[in-house]
Amino acid sequence: PRLNAPARVDGNTYAYTLFNVTAEEDAEKICAALDSANAERQNNVKHCYENALQELASYKLYSKRTIIIKGRYDLGILGLVAQKLSVAFYRPVIVLAEDGEYLKGSGRSIEGINIHDMLTSVSDILESYGGHAKAAGLTLKKDNFRELSSRMESYAEKFPAETFIPEYRFDIEASDIPDAKRIYSELEKLAPFGMGNPKPNIMVNGKFRPEYLSADRKHICFPNKTAKLKLWNGAVYKSTLDNSAGAAILMEAEKNMFKDISYEYTVKHIEPEGFVPD
Repeated sequence: PRLNAPARVDGNTYAYTLFNVTAEEDAEKICAALDSANAERQNNVKHCYENALQELASYKLYSKRTIIIKGRYDLGILGLVAQKLSVAFYRPVIVLAEDGEYLKGSGRSIEGINIHDMLTSVSDILESYGGHAKAAGLTLKKDNFRELSSRMESYAEKFPAETFIPEYRFDIEASDIPDAKRIYSELEKLAPFGMGNPKPNIMVNGKFRPEYLSADRKHICFPNKTAKLKLWNGAVYKSTLDNSAGAAILMEAEKNMFKDISYEYTVKHIEPEGFVPD
């Protein structure tokens, strides 16, 4: 993320320079600049995502199968915002921003719906487009926005309702939290991970008592004798977990290289008994 951040924020290419410097002092300066750019990128994504959620407040979300929005978003982070929305609402998403007389955008999709095929079906109103099954970019004239929205929604209506219900896959079921270092080392033999070879998920059922992970009380963790489990933005689950008889946790083994090397689990999904989302 830090190497990509400058291009997303201001188009700067000094990330490339980092691989060519020989003086440690110069490298430290570039690393500091990369860290600053990444922090700015994170703030931009957070701001744009929150703006998108406000716009969606008046959107008839549960009667539509696509999310297609436009606004004053930074072109460099459209894909990141689209991805967050697609994960949160589990449907194809396109986020567009004005660029002169055109709208430029980025789209993300879900399992079973090829967003490149969706764009191909409306290619007659696009200036350009490209991508693959899960992610794509596009350019169109502003006047074609309404038609794009209508036709993309019609395309999505061809799919059964079950397509828009997320499924959570797990590869390993464990009766207790396994040692994170051992699991990580074993699973790394299956790398590289990516499209077509996703990182293996581990599912554990049990009784978990969370603690706050950060001072702002947004994130929680589950201390365990074999490994730490982290759930980012998981504070919404804390009170239910404190009082529940148990929960099912889906997690990935991670190697944390911040400060010292450690091995832990990142929780990808959790279903406490009795939890009812807002």
